[in-house]
Amino acid sequence: ECIQGFMKAVADMNSNEKGLIKSIHGGGGKGTAHLDDPSDPAQVRAAVEKVLVEMNRSDGIYFEQKVNTKGDGRFYQLELEVDGETCAQGGRFVWFNSRLQKVVEIGLHDDLIGMFMPKELYMKSRQWASDIAKKGGNNTRATMEGLVF
Repeated sequence: ECIQGFMKAVADMNSNEKGLIKSIHGGGGKGTAHLDDPSDPAQVRAAVEKVLVEMNRSDGIYFEQKVNTKGDGRFYQLELEVDGETCAQGGRFVWFNSRLQKVVEIGLHDDLIGMFMPKELYMKSRQWASDIAKKGGNNTRATMEGLVF
């Protein structure tokens, strides 16, 4: 039932953009599976089952779309904190290896973001984080993560 529900949610996105199936309980490369074609039910099922088996729980699974698929499997992630609906200053820039394990995590100050990504994309990301928190009715501190590549 859980697998079918998640497969339907991915199919309802009506997307063929690459991404990751992830568990909020994962870490160290566990609880994450690559999904090259979200429109392929067999790939979605395999990715969801992999995450469920690794985590041994069915809550907190989500799809994270890849922003850019260039490169050799390594990727970069921007992590922003929100308090309620307000995006906090700064953030974290994280490098992952091809096995989806964190290699480096750097705390960022807004003035230095240009060293890691285009300032315009960073500002849009801050707005998106606030918009998502507002739409979700967030009333606590939360981390918003986005793939940058």
